Amino acid sequence: MRKISNVVGKCRFLVLVLIFIGILNAQKPLNNDIIRELEKSSSKGLKTRTTNKTHPKNNVKEKSRIKKTKKRISKKNKIKRRNKWKKKKRIKKKLPFKAFKKTASGALGQPFRGRLAVNYKLRPSRNYIIKNPERHFNYGTRWLISTIVTASARYKRSLGKSFTRIVVGDLSKKGGGPLGGHNSHQNGLDVDIGIPAKGLHLKGFTSLPNSRIDMRKTLLLLKSFIDTGRVQVIFIDSGIKAGLYKYINDNGLTRYKKYLNKLYHEPGHRDHMHVRLRNPG
Repeated sequence: MRKISNVVGKCRFLVLVLIFIGILNAQKPLNNDIIRELEKSSSKGLKTRTTNKTHPKNNVKEKSRIKKTKKRISKKNKIKRRNKWKKKKRIKKKLPFKAFKKTASGALGQPFRGRLAVNYKLRPSRNYIIKNPERHFNYGTRWLISTIVTASARYKRSLGKSFTRIVVGDLSKKGGGPLGGHNSHQNGLDVDIGIPAKGLHLKGFTSLPNSRIDMRKTLLLLKSFIDTGRVQVIFIDSGIKAGLYKYINDNGLTRYKKYLNKLYHEPGHRDHMHVRLRNPG
């Protein structure tokens, strides 16, 4: 009985070994197939990756195309910015009449940002010299032109035989607006007048020391303008103003001090005075 049981046991063991070997043999082709499929899929993936490598960094043509488009866009942006700047500049240069409140005098806006609605030209006269008639900066309101004519006539009467013609500089250009070399003179209410010199018949603006300036004539010139009742302010160099005060005190002309209240210092006004009229409305 023992022998039979040993044989049965051995048989069982052999059967189990055979089954195990069979299972292993059956699994081998499956594993090989799976490996092959995996290899195929991986090779396909690699192929697709290599073929789809069209990134601009690795493609010279794509890079050049992108550069061209960037340049084109930057050019367009530059043109847009330039046009915007030009538009702004144009608006600053010349504002339309609608942008200002209409006035009877024709002076629109402010002296430093305005226009001239009604143009009157300053004509030549025996009482004054127009400094630069070829520049055509001798336009203003009727209010300003009549003030210059009246003041020059008064000045001539007050001096008599010692009269020398006034030098009239820039007023405004036709239509007003920004004037070259000036921050104001835009609405026909400003005029530059030369400072009289001792023993000289000036035809332009010349910067002189106080010893060479005729203080008597300068004071009478200021008086002739201020007595019209139209002057708002007169810009002049502080050195000339101090010289006028000294002349008044030295000669006992205290009644003329009131005329100096209209004077205000402004740099660059050593060779002329800048007369600004109030806007009559």
